[in-house]
This record gives sequence, structure tokens and C-alpha cells, in this order.
Amino acid sequence: MKRIIVASIAMSFFGFLVFSHSNNQTIRKESASRIGAEYRTSKKINSALSEQKNSTAGRKLASIQEKEIPVSNEGSIYELGKLHINLDFVAKHDAQFGIENAAIQNAIKIGSKLSPSEIQFPVGFHLSLRMQSNCTQLASENFDIADLDDQAKSLLSEGHDAFVSASLKKPLRGDELMKQLAAENCIGTAEPNLPEQMSSIAITSEPLTRSMASAPYYILLNAGLVGLFHAIDENAFGKTIVNLGVVDTGVNIYHPDLRGIASGGLDDFGHGTMVAGTAAAPANSIGALGSMPFDVRIKSYKVNVPGSGTAFGSTISNGILIAAYDHMDVINVSWSGFSQGDYNSAIATAVREGSLLVGAAGNFSQYLPTNITIAGAISVGALNATNSQMAYYSNYGSGVELYTPGSYMTTLMNGGYSLATGTSIASPLVAGIGLMVSGWGKSHGHIFTPAAIESILESTSSSISTVHGIVRKMNPLAALNYLETYYP
Repeated sequence: MKRIIVASIAMSFFGFLVFSHSNNQTIRKESASRIGAEYRTSKKINSALSEQKNSTAGRKLASIQEKEIPVSNEGSIYELGKLHINLDFVAKHDAQFGIENAAIQNAIKIGSKLSPSEIQFPVGFHLSLRMQSNCTQLASENFDIADLDDQAKSLLSEGHDAFVSASLKKPLRGDELMKQLAAENCIGTAEPNLPEQMSSIAITSEPLTRSMASAPYYILLNAGLVGLFHAIDENAFGKTIVNLGVVDTGVNIYHPDLRGIASGGLDDFGHGTMVAGTAAAPANSIGALGSMPFDVRIKSYKVNVPGSGTAFGSTISNGILIAAYDHMDVINVSWSGFSQGDYNSAIATAVREGSLLVGAAGNFSQYLPTNITIAGAISVGALNATNSQMAYYSNYGSGVELYTPGSYMTTLMNGGYSLATGTSIASPLVAGIGLMVSGWGKSHGHIFTPAAIESILESTSSSISTVHGIVRKMNPLAALNYLETYYP
């Protein structure tokens, strides 16, 4: 394995022939934030790795029982019964909700509760409703349910909950909406359901400022992958297969670098193919090289509005659920709402099903409070290409847990290769290393929980000083060394 990967570093990245480019795309934020059932595992999970370093007992994280504790009003999330809404979103649209912005800002700042009657929900307001499988209709006539998409139909037919899109037929105060949702036995949670944007900035034919011959190696080096690939033992993973779910715009499963390892929905926009190649393009001496370039199977879960870089939160949440029920080891979600708690209800279910969730922090240069409250879900920000400073576009703050370079050479929908930039690219780099940890565990007799994998990646990361303070930079080689030491 080592010989193949090292050879691929030279051949795949120095010798690729095709570069493709498009106009730079700046993605603007158009998302509402919503949150479902939120859970956080016990602190025992988060401290397990440090305890293991000083003890020979209990080295198997799989034996640690995860105690899930409900969390409410985390960060700027506001719970109105079954309805969960992000106050940052309300503040940006204060006129729409009929509330003074100062009152919202004060609630965000001091964590105080707004009176539900202070918030006015207008007619036509879109909601993502988590509907139970045995439901046939709602009790209230105030919700206009949209036609079910294929994913929702699939989930419901198999006896699972699904997220459906609904809109209000008349304006309601927050307390009125609370009462109506409380009376709906079919509905588990409700969240605003507005369009989400993918989290890529651009692709370009000129990688960095160096020559085409040296730039790809330079990118690999600064992502910490050259040392990792040189250090991986040829037989470390045996014949273990790990599975990556890509909840995105689809994947070009016929791309020369992905043919035979990818299946599922076809890409009609280009974003999902870039994500898939960044995480898992194999060591096959051609094209790109993913951060986990061996024994990966990619399943594409297409959730975008056809032909666009937009998706609705309800559809993204359904894609996450289907990927989890398909037993994906890692699920990548490079959409703008991941780090703001937008899909937490679906994420909590996926983590309980055994999938590690990895998502993009977003590209709006904004502070994010702690809205990801689920151990086993990792929000990823971007560093610059030299891995020495935060990328200018990356979101930051306590809601972002790991950082890695946001520029990487990857696969394109048209069959070519190019440098892609954004937290959408940083996220699958982390997802790939999450797959490595999962694969190592499986091949060495350990089943790591999603929370355990997150703990390994975070505890082996290194500190880096940025303009926005100290952040955690992923260190792939340190993660491998940890596995070799404690799980030989």
C-alpha cells in the first residue's frame, strides 16, 4: 500500500494532464437556521483519549458507553416547543418576524428567552417538519404540505421519519404556532426551511502561485498528507472497505478517478464530484489523490435543486438520514447550514446509527456560536494553502471544531481535474481522515463510535494562532501515530 501511494503522489499530481476552470463563484449566504433534536454525549467520551494515554486499561473506545444528554438553547438556538429556530437568523430578518432587533440581540447576548408572542411568523413561512412514518395527514389546516420528494417517500415507505416541506396558510404568533405544533402527534420537530448554499468559493486553472508541476505536491505537503502517505504501512488496512456518503449535488460516477468506487445520484452541477475526489480519489497513478486513497466506496445522495448549487434543509436532512440507514461510515455535508445547527435533528439520528458527520463551516467570514452540539459531528473551517493562517473566507468561532487547508486538487464533473477552494473542500479532507480512522479500527478489531473518531481527530490536532484566535489544525500523521500506538 505504501509503495502504491508514494508512487501516486509523484505520478498523479506531477503528471496529470487535464486542468479545467470556470469563473470564480462567490457563494452568498441564503440560509435560515433550524435545529432538531439535539444531543451531546457525556464528557467521558471527550476525555477518553487523554485518559488512555496514561493507562493501559480501557483502551477500546468502543467499550465506552455514550450517555446522551438533551441540550436546549445552545449557542443562539431558541426552542419554541417543537419549533427550533436560530436567533441569528431572526435578527437578520427582524422586520419579517415583527420584532425589534435590539430585543433579539439582547437575547443572543445574555441567553435570555424571548416571549413566543413577540415573534410573528408570516403567511407563507416555510417549515421543515419531521413527520413520523405512520402519519397520513395533519390535524391542523394551517399547514400547506408540499408534494413529497423521492427521498421523503423512500424513508416513509421503509418505516422511518422523514422531513417534509410545509408553509403557513396564515400568519401566526410564536405561541400560536407552538400550540398547533404541540397538537400534531405526527410531527417531531419543526425548523425554518429556506434554501441552503454549497460551501465552495471557486475552481481555477492556476493552483496557487507556483508552477503546475510543483503546486500539487505543495498542497499535499501543507495538508499533512505527504508524511501520512509515506508512513502508512503497506498492509495496515488489510482488505477493509470503508463507506463514504456524499450528500451533495451528485457525483460523476464515471469520472476516470471515481469509476468503480462511486455509485448513486449523478452530478448536474459539479460540487459533489469535487467533494468526492477530495476525500477518496484512489491511489491509482492517475489524476487526483484523496485524503483516504484506498479501499473506499462512495455513495452519492443527490439533494440539490436540479442543475443548481442550492438545496433545501428538508431535502438535505433526508439525504443525511438515508445515508445513515445505508450504514455509511462517514457522511460529508458541505452545505452552508451544517455548522449553524440547521440539520441537527437528522445529524443526531445519523450519529446514533453509527455514522460520523463532517460538514463545512461556510464561507462568509462570520463568527459562529456553538450550534453543533452533537459528539460525532465535526464542523470544519479552512486554512490558507500554506496551512499557516485562517483562510480569509472561512467562518470561525466556537461553532467550528477543526481546520485544514481549503484548497486542494480534485476531480471535476467534466472528467478533468483542478484546484478547488472553500470550506466545502476542507470538509472532505477531514472526512477522508475520519474514514482512515474508521478503517484502521475495523481492520484491527475495534469499532470506533462517531464520537470516538471525532475525539481522535481533535485530540491529535495541533494548535495554530490565527487572526481570530487559537484554532485546532488537523494533523493526519499524528492521528495515524496515535492509532499505531494505542490500537496496534
